[in-house]
Amino acid sequence: MSHTPPFHRLLHLPHDDLLVLLHLDTVVVLNTTTGKIVAKTKDLSAPSTKPLTVYRWLAFDQSTNTLAIAADNKELACFDATKWEKVHTRESIKRANCVSFSPDGKLIIGDKFGDVYSVKRDDAEGQESLILGHVSMLTDLVFSQDGKFIITADRDEKIRVSHYPLAYDVEGFCLGHRSYVSKLHLLPFASDILLSGGGDPAILSWDWQTGQIIQKIDLDFPSEADPKSLALTSIHSHSTTKLIAVTLESQPYVLLYDAADPRDVKFREKVEVGTEVLDCEFDREGNLWVVVGGGKGVGVEGVEGWVRRWRREGEKFTEQKDDPLVAELNALKLSQ
Repeated sequence: MSHTPPFHRLLHLPHDDLLVLLHLDTVVVLNTTTGKIVAKTKDLSAPSTKPLTVYRWLAFDQSTNTLAIAADNKELACFDATKWEKVHTRESIKRANCVSFSPDGKLIIGDKFGDVYSVKRDDAEGQESLILGHVSMLTDLVFSQDGKFIITADRDEKIRVSHYPLAYDVEGFCLGHRSYVSKLHLLPFASDILLSGGGDPAILSWDWQTGQIIQKIDLDFPSEADPKSLALTSIHSHSTTKLIAVTLESQPYVLLYDAADPRDVKFREKVEVGTEVLDCEFDREGNLWVVVGGGKGVGVEGVEGWVRRWRREGEKFTEQKDDPLVAELNALKLSQ
């Protein structure tokens, strides 16, 4: 029996209760309050000689309501998130491994060769400017809340803190991982604290300005699994509830942590999903949205759909069975 392939990435836009979902070369936008699909557009990129494979990375600039999406074929597309119209597309020098917006409105691209480039948000033809470089594959990047620093991570366990925009001026390093770093996350309610994770069996919490480790937060790996075979795939947090959600590659659950005291993060609970979790996000109310894979989807016994929602009810999260907010989304016919 063939099933519609799952969505593989989520991004919540808090300004208008919108959830952006990626499915191969299709972008779907859902209103998390009404459950209505606001936009669904296939292949939003400009004509290209290279086939568009998969949209991989998302970034949102709230000051300009611009959404950027990077694809496997080096295409970068920018959209007006008020009208859901394409602003422009361009081809990056190398395939992007991560994208972000800088505080001055530029699109920042990190590639698999370790270089970080900037490009003007509304310029489809302008040349990319090199900001900094690592000696190994760049895996993630974030900006400090005040916009004065750019923090980058790579496959060689290194996290670098550089001044922005003059990134040749290195402020320092956060060194302590023994395996590669795949994800960085600055807590929005504690801007001096950086979370990082990847191939290690723990998340590291940093005072990123000094490079000092604050806490080692153990991950709940399956007892029968080899920690070396597992990888952290996402870190998300919610500003009001101060909860942190973590997903691991090929694992059927979401790990929740309580960061009420951001310098003493505590394990909260394991949300059992029952099939592989590809990504998750909190909405504005603190409810947890999850996209699943693992070869199971709509019509498979015990699985409610590719997109599922756990409602926050006080201290507990409860999955919403027959949830009307995901019904329209899960009923979509998306081609391979």
